[in-house]
Amino acid sequence: MKNSLNDCDIKKLVSSYYGLICKIVREHCENSDDFDDLVQEGLLTLIDAYNNFDESFGLQFSTYIRICVSRKVNRAIASSKAKKHSLLNDSVYLEEQIVVDSVKSPEQILIIKEKLSDIKTNIEILLSSFERKILHLYLQCMSYKDIAKFLNTSPKSVDNALLRVRRKLKNNINFKS
Repeated sequence: MKNSLNDCDIKKLVSSYYGLICKIVREHCENSDDFDDLVQEGLLTLIDAYNNFDESFGLQFSTYIRICVSRKVNRAIASSKAKKHSLLNDSVYLEEQIVVDSVKSPEQILIIKEKLSDIKTNIEILLSSFERKILHLYLQCMSYKDIAKFLNTSPKSVDNALLRVRRKLKNNINFKS
């Protein structure tokens, strides 16, 4: 194992192998939306591979990098396709807000107010008391850790509750039109 890299060494390493990493990602990437994320995974793998490279393997460093980055990119793609992440990948972001700036007529304002009222009513009906508390605290910009501490529960319980909230809201409330 080599010594830790300083910023200058990292810049040299990245500039030397960035093209190779991009080429590897292009070979494996089916979706252009994932390209930047996969390149970032490749760059992190480059640094890790540099620290773990052993010349006694009988490989050139560029060959070793190609193998490590290819494996990491394949694992990342397989992981993103896994069903266990589908709820998170398909969830509705709670941060999304209704934009009222483009509203010009009183009728449109009234329609939006009615929709907001319906959403509030549905939240009361659909969500448990615990989920409503967590949603309220989350919308107050509290972190999962702070919410957990405030409610005397674990951050994982907060995460699970917010996933249920997202799923229930997505399935039962029409946010569009």
